[in-house]
This record gives sequence, C-alpha cells and structure tokens, in this order.
Amino acid sequence: MSQPRPEPYAEARAAGIRTRAGSRVPAAADHPAPGPSRGPRRRAGLAAAWRAARRGLLYAAAILVCVVVGFPIYWMVTSALEPGNLFNFPPRFFPSHPAWTNFTHIFTVNPLGRWLANSLFVAGGTMICSLLLAVHAAYGLSRFRGRAVDGLGFLMLVGQMIPVTVLTIPFYVLFRQLHLIDTLTGIVVATTTFSVPMCLWMLRGFFDGVPRELDEAALTDGCTRLGALYRVILPSALPGVVAAALFGFMLGWNEFFFASTFLSTETKWVATVGLVTYMSQYFVEWSALMATAFVITIVPAILFMVTQRYMMAGITQGAVKA
Repeated sequence: MSQPRPEPYAEARAAGIRTRAGSRVPAAADHPAPGPSRGPRRRAGLAAAWRAARRGLLYAAAILVCVVVGFPIYWMVTSALEPGNLFNFPPRFFPSHPAWTNFTHIFTVNPLGRWLANSLFVAGGTMICSLLLAVHAAYGLSRFRGRAVDGLGFLMLVGQMIPVTVLTIPFYVLFRQLHLIDTLTGIVVATTTFSVPMCLWMLRGFFDGVPRELDEAALTDGCTRLGALYRVILPSALPGVVAAALFGFMLGWNEFFFASTFLSTETKWVATVGLVTYMSQYFVEWSALMATAFVITIVPAILFMVTQRYMMAGITQGAVKA
C-alpha cells in the first residue's frame, strides 16, 4: 500500500526558511488563523458600560433626593444659629458666629417645656386610644367576612374624607356638653377620630397576612378570640402594630387645628400652637421660630430611630407577602 506523498516544502514552510532557489517559503506565523468574532465581546463591553452608567445614575438620583429632603432641615438649623438678619444676599450657608443662646432663649421667654409636655400627652393619648380601638376593629374586619362587615370598614374609610373644618362645630357642641373645652383630653378625642380609620386599615392588611391556621390552633388549645389575638396574632403582626402606633403618635404630635380652636389657656397649648406666637402682624422672630421648630422635630426623629427596625421589618414583610 503506497504511503501518502508529503507536501513539498512542508517543513520549510513551518520553519520559514529559504529554499535552494533563494525564494523564501512563508512561515505559518505570517498567515495567522482568523481570531474569534469581535461582536460578542463588543456587546459584553457595552452591557458592562450600561450597567456602570445605570448604577451611577441611581447613585446620583439618591444623592439628589437626600439633598432635597435634608436641605430644609439643614437650613432650619442654620437659621436657628444665625444671630442677625436671615435675609442676607448672597445667603450665608454657614453662620460665622453661631448664636447658641437662641436655644436657651426659647425656653426662658415662653413655657416651651410645658408645651412640649402637652404635645407629648396628646400624642401618647392619641396613640394609645387609636391602638385600643383599631386593633380590635381590624381583627374583626380581617377574620369575619360579610357585606355588613365590609360596608362598615368602607364607611370608616369614607369618614376620613370629611374635612376637618366641617366637624369643628359638632365637636364644639359635644365638648361643651362634656366639659372638654380647653382640655387636653378633648384634643386627644378629636385627634383619635381621624387616627383610628387609618390605623384600622393599616392593621387589617397585616392581620390578613397572618394565616388563619394560627387562630384555629390557638382556639383548639383553649384560647378565646381575644386570647388568640393577644397571644398569637399581635406578636406575628408586631411591625404593623408599631407602624400604626407611630402614625397615631405623629398625628397627635403635629396636631394644630383642634388645639388652636379649643385651647385658650396658654399653659395648655401644645408646641405647634406655641410656635405661632413668634409670628406677629409686623415682625417674625425667625431665629427663635427656627430653634423652636428644630426642638419640636427632635422627638419624632428619636422615635423613628428607635422604631426603624420594626418599620423596615414591616415593609419587608409586606413585600414578601405581596
């Protein structure tokens, strides 16, 4: 059987040497093999560049939102420390000589400590009353279905749309008969009427996320309906309870309309009503006004920092259940 004939100059072509005739046989390296296509590599580079650009845009948007949200608070603190006129041009973003005495001035000129204590009483009372009413009502709307139950829940939500000014005269007539005019208890009652519907619907959403099998297991073990609510359902929906409590507290802490209408004694004013005393017809004490506003803001900020873990847990829990 004949052997295949070797290709002439194969070894010479591989080594790139010259033949006897003097002509150079081109080496294999002189004709490189075609490489892989650049299309997929280019698309991968464009995708990586797009991801980096998108990440940069997200960071820039987050920084912009933080600046927009945080600048009013920064300007409030700067204005509180400004000793002179605030309407300078160009504006001064950093006071040259901070007037720390403005914070002591607001406590000596006006009974700000008493106003803060009154606001704390109204906020705490609104939070407690709202939870006591909303927890039981939300549990009933969550566990008992029917047209009457759903209609009652919808009616309470519609009541939230009634303007506050429409209820001023009915509240005044009722409070006068109950001797609640010029009392902090009356402010708690009036604010609770607007806090309960929102707390109810917030808690109902969390109670709907708790499996009904937990109620059945608690009832099988001998618990009553209230026992199942207190021992099983509330611990399972703790983030929702904290969120509803924070909402009720903030609504009572920021109360102004009913407090300015029904409270006439200066020592019974809340902090939001006392804040208006720095504004007159011809003059506004801007430094004292901003210092008082900053002090009023501290309490909700501390409360949010304490309950932030539960708030984030509630948001995450709702996202997972959704």
